[in-house]
Amino acid sequence: KINQSQSGTITIVPKVFTPDNDGQADFTSINYKFTGQGNVANVTVYDAQGRLIKQLSKNQTLANEGFLIWDGVDEDGSRVRTGYYVILFQVFDLTGKQESFKETVAVTNKK
Repeated sequence: KINQSQSGTITIVPKVFTPDNDGQADFTSINYKFTGQGNVANVTVYDAQGRLIKQLSKNQTLANEGFLIWDGVDEDGSRVRTGYYVILFQVFDLTGKQESFKETVAVTNKK
């Protein structure tokens, strides 16, 4: 599913990943593409209970398109538990207009 708005799109690939350093789906990529210059983003990962897990970007000026990576670790550098996580992508343009994108990802173990 692609989150799309007037100012841009967010895609997250893969939606399910296994951060076990085996070289396959060890992280998820948050891809973005925006129109206009000077967009600033806050990108945060929360657990299913709404607790902050990892701040991926804080007031970071973005290129028109690019990506951010989440490797399944929290603020302390510890690997998170298996489960569902919410990635909140907030973007502000030069006029101060804000848009928010919310996507769910799953962290799992290989069986």
